[in-house]
Amino acid sequence: AERVAVARLVDDLAAFIGPECSEKGVALARSPGGETLAALVDPLQLKHALLNLVLNALQATPAGGRIEIGVEASPGGLAVTIRDSGEGIPAPELERVFELFYTTREGGTGLGLPIARRLVEAQGGHLALASPGSRGTTATVTLPLAPG
Repeated sequence: AERVAVARLVDDLAAFIGPECSEKGVALARSPGGETLAALVDPLQLKHALLNLVLNALQATPAGGRIEIGVEASPGGLAVTIRDSGEGIPAPELERVFELFYTTREGGTGLGLPIARRLVEAQGGHLALASPGSRGTTATVTLPLAPG
């Protein structure tokens, strides 16, 4: 693990996935903030986890929709939030989406979210999903702050 400036990693990720979002007609926005926050993580594993979450959001969001990625301080660490304006996840399915091979999407593998959760937990972090009123979904990755 190394000290990673999470906002910079998120900016790189947004630049990488931006063209794919544009192609689908989905706006990708990075909410300001979190520039000074660093986590003690494996940058490749974190990038892989966040990429899975952004791709998931992109698949759930129709053209004209929006995905917003933010980095902010949270109790006991920092949080990366990925909010989409997609169809949302019905409450009974919120926990099931973390089961291997469980998918509601045609052609979906059911691997993205379980892998993302495993990668985040391997970094000492936590991944939670919220989908209030089945209108859009927010994935929150909480990570421990790097000391110093």
